[in-house]
Amino acid sequence: MLNAKTLRKLIVVTTICAVPVVLIAVKAGGSAIKNRHALFMPGLLKKPDQIAKVVLQDSKRTLTLVKAGDVWQVGEKNNYPVLREKVEELIYSLADLRVVEPKTSNKEYYKQLDVNDIAEADSQAVLITITDIYNDAIVKLYIGKREGINLGEEYKENIFVRRANEDQAWLVQGVIPLSNDFRDWVEQPLLGIIESDQIKRVEIDKNKAGKVTITKEKQEQEDFSLTNVVLKKDMVLDLDAVNTVPFEMAELEFNDVRPASNNLDWNNGITATLETFPGVKVVLNMIKDGDKVLAKVQANASEASKPELQQKVLSFNQAKSAWVYELSPDIYKELALSNDDFLKPKDVE
Repeated sequence: MLNAKTLRKLIVVTTICAVPVVLIAVKAGGSAIKNRHALFMPGLLKKPDQIAKVVLQDSKRTLTLVKAGDVWQVGEKNNYPVLREKVEELIYSLADLRVVEPKTSNKEYYKQLDVNDIAEADSQAVLITITDIYNDAIVKLYIGKREGINLGEEYKENIFVRRANEDQAWLVQGVIPLSNDFRDWVEQPLLGIIESDQIKRVEIDKNKAGKVTITKEKQEQEDFSLTNVVLKKDMVLDLDAVNTVPFEMAELEFNDVRPASNNLDWNNGITATLETFPGVKVVLNMIKDGDKVLAKVQANASEASKPELQQKVLSFNQAKSAWVYELSPDIYKELALSNDDFLKPKDVE
């Protein structure tokens, strides 16, 4: 079953053109539409098990999703695994598109609808290509301007589309979770094995430059505490800053990924160790590599933890151990803290 974090990622927020679809001055192909509300691509799911590749392209970048057994992977990222549910959602959403009406077959209007070739200058179209195990294209479709509409309590989009091998453009209706950003297809956050409300202890070791330790005695406590802090004159502990660290660690997302390498020196960076009340310990190592911040992660389960939790930790390590993750440079700055950084002046009465 998907957890709450994964479910939040299943809806990809994309930019919807502000120009109302009904105001775009492109005439429909005819006043009588016999197939209104019919499936636009009724054959897409004829043999779903034979779908092997999904490619999303725009004028700037390409994302290639390839199926290997039961696992979907990103070709551009050394076959890093993606969420199978996300790929299936896209395919089923495309299969559920419904015809509203034919629009233009005049190429001069394609750019107005954003269904022109992605090789053209300033093209805003997204080209989706779906191929089967025989490398035959099942779908090759330009996705153009989109406008969200509410049909009672149901949300839909009016979408301009055009098959790549046809002149006719169409207005269809549905909802497409469309993105060619790698980050929208992978499981986030990086430390998804833990929830922020499970955290018992966070220790940040700055490589012989001191440690910061944030703890909570009981899970139901609202606030964390900072150990070994010395309150200076006219200063008080900033509880908001203390409570932010565990939350940010639990919600930490990565921007990119690369295969694990033996050429990286993990001894000269920051080590963040998180412990949870259920008995999981997660160690996150971070280093600077030029202008990049790289990280690796490993988890352990206590012997007293439940067998299902131990299996979850094992699966987590198997999924993460072969990779190095690129993080935002901001997280390195935020964790390079001392106890004094959690102090603030007393409020002036």
